[in-house]
Amino acid sequence: MKSPFVFPTQIEPGSIADQLLKRGRQEGFEEGLEEARQEAMQEFEISCIQILQECLGVPVESTSSLQSCSLDELRFKKLELFMEMRCSMKR
Repeated sequence: MKSPFVFPTQIEPGSIADQLLKRGRQEGFEEGLEEARQEAMQEFEISCIQILQECLGVPVESTSSLQSCSLDELRFKKLELFMEMRCSMKR
């Protein structure tokens, strides 16, 4: 029968286990950072779209409906609204 106790182990600095733990932490950090960047870019695009919609006097899409769009779709919407804003300023 196995012991129900877990004995703490000391990982030797520079050992394979130590290297694997460090690599895993670094990879997790990088993945988390990239995910945060993507979320920040999406929030920025959504804010720009909503501001442009307000300036143009068109109905402002809800944040939740825009969150279902990909980053590329958001960028395209923003570009369309920007072009519409530019054309309306030339008139």
